[in-house]
Amino acid sequence: YAKLKDAQEEGRREKEKTEREQKESEQKEREQTADQAKPFWKVEGWKPDPASHVQPPDDGDVPPDSPVHGAIRLDSWNKLFYFSIPGLAGTSRFGMKASRTDNDEETRRILRLCFVKFCRGADRDEVAEYRERLVARWKGLEPPAPLVRPGKDGDLPPESPAHGAIKHDTCHDYFYFVIPGSKAKFGMRTTRTDGNAEEAKRILRLCYVEFCGGANKDSVSEYRDMLVNQMRDAQLSEGRPPKGPERPRTVTEVDGGENGEQALTARASGGEQAAGASEASKALAKHWAALATDFAKAAPVKHVPPAALYFSDLPRSSGDTFKFMVSVRKIGLTPQDGEMIIRLCLVKYEQGATKEELAQYRSELYARFGEKRTL
Repeated sequence: YAKLKDAQEEGRREKEKTEREQKESEQKEREQTADQAKPFWKVEGWKPDPASHVQPPDDGDVPPDSPVHGAIRLDSWNKLFYFSIPGLAGTSRFGMKASRTDNDEETRRILRLCFVKFCRGADRDEVAEYRERLVARWKGLEPPAPLVRPGKDGDLPPESPAHGAIKHDTCHDYFYFVIPGSKAKFGMRTTRTDGNAEEAKRILRLCYVEFCGGANKDSVSEYRDMLVNQMRDAQLSEGRPPKGPERPRTVTEVDGGENGEQALTARASGGEQAAGASEASKALAKHWAALATDFAKAAPVKHVPPAALYFSDLPRSSGDTFKFMVSVRKIGLTPQDGEMIIRLCLVKYEQGATKEELAQYRSELYARFGEKRTL
């Protein structure tokens, strides 16, 4: 009986060993098959190379057996086609709404051509411009007008196509134009120019030229606000106070263009404190002067009316890039104080702080320098 028992145990062990070896063999075979089927851009050490990828013509497509077909994904919730940018780790995506072409297959084709652009080494701005050209070609639209700068009178010449692009919504007293290569509108009400329709049209003509030059909507919106403020400054210099609402200005706008950085530093040193500045503002200015870096001074900061500032995806030596915002109203900061707060955050951002660490640092600055006062 004991010998029979030992024989059964030995047979069981041999069976388990055989099954284990068989599973390991199957797993190894699956891994080898997966490596062979892996797309070229996911192979370790792959880098963009123009010589290895042929760019199809604008009206063409990649071969049917190309792995690029499998790179295009659909976000059905947002009706967005996209792909992960080859060669970049993480969730760096590039895509477009299906509504841009009203044709899902055409949207996929355009994104496949954009994917090949990335594989050839183009950067995101170049591929975005290429995508807009393909969309305009599909819609049968004319390419954007060539970039023409305004003359000495601050307006475009009469023969510029920008004059004919401006439309008027009489019901809402709203001037606008259709953004070149898109169906979206961009405009402004005449209340921004104190009821001066000609001035509103002039500003929009200049904005139209910026779009033709490849600028995005955020940058053109900032440019429009800057032109409105320039108009208001001219009215004040002529002794005509403006009537309409004014966008709050950042410290660089208040102190003037290219000299804004020096003005911010001067204010921070305590030499140019505004009349009636609070103790908190003075302390914040001294704190900024002690920590300011060249990166934090020069980094572009955008304004979101009425009371917020932010920076977005600024390149740095270490760490992921992201968008970060500072609100100046709910804790009683002036726009000038808010800019110093966000530039202090830029100092930490340059040092490699994560978004969570930066949010904690912002809260500390709010608690230290914020106060309840009316903007």
